[in-house]
Amino acid sequence: LAATLEVIHDEHWRRRALEANAALLRQALDDLGYNLNGSQSQIIALESGSERQTIVLRDALEARGIFGSVFCAPATPKNRALIRLSVNAMLTPDALARIVDVCREIRGEVGLADWASTRRKKAQSAAPAEPAEAAVA
Repeated sequence: LAATLEVIHDEHWRRRALEANAALLRQALDDLGYNLNGSQSQIIALESGSERQTIVLRDALEARGIFGSVFCAPATPKNRALIRLSVNAMLTPDALARIVDVCREIRGEVGLADWASTRRKKAQSAAPAEPAEAAVA
């Protein structure tokens, strides 16, 4: 416990590195069309939909050396299965770039365009912005 508290107290750089790595990966995956559902954490979920689609995603990632945790019903709503990627402070820029490259490469193979989460993202992007509230005089 003492060692853990010492790391928390003395190694702020780890927290900053974790935040930077997670932000970089979230932005890159969002730019590639993955719907991250507004995630702001270091755990990034790729919601592929059905269990079958999630297995295809898992296999495509693992075949290229990227490992994530599979979550299916009952841990997720039915047909909202996902892979969670956990970012850490020690990931190098090259490692992050490799994850992004793999996620770019597999989009067609895993049917990203057909995922319900992708369709939701497109619908949200296409929806007109809510009008601002009128100022009260």
